[in-house]
Amino acid sequence: MDWKELGNNILNKMKTTRILGIIGLVLIYFGLMIPFVGIEFWGSDSVSAYMEVYDNGKGVMLLWLLTIAIMYSDIIAANWPRGRKIFSYLKNQKLVLVPCIIAFIILIATTACMFSDYDDYDISLYPGYFLSWLGLIATTAYAILYKGNDSSKNDDEE
Repeated sequence: MDWKELGNNILNKMKTTRILGIIGLVLIYFGLMIPFVGIEFWGSDSVSAYMEVYDNGKGVMLLWLLTIAIMYSDIIAANWPRGRKIFSYLKNQKLVLVPCIIAFIILIATTACMFSDYDDYDISLYPGYFLSWLGLIATTAYAILYKGNDSSKNDDEE
């Protein structure tokens, strides 16, 4: 197996499974929960997670839950008869882009405010910040690449 064939196999796997979206969601979750930013002032260091400091963290968590609902709308609709009609509208996986774009805007605005509000202090970015960005990028890539598996397309055509 050469490198080109291996790359094609990986790309096909990403297009037909939700693995990239799951990785992105896990990264976003940990990015929200572990230390996000540290601010040093008067010789003391204050380190906080995104969920602890910013109200935007709760909004990103709601967007995270919405993304899970969209990603698994087919499974939820199949197992929850009362929600079948609601979740049938969410089957298009491109809808994952909506919460991702909103979360991107929130994260950019938070970063801009953080650096403008605390420009007199020494600000350190912690792994939570970078995991949040990587998770959003992976989840956005999932929404763009995901085509579904062939068996589900055949079921829809019948």
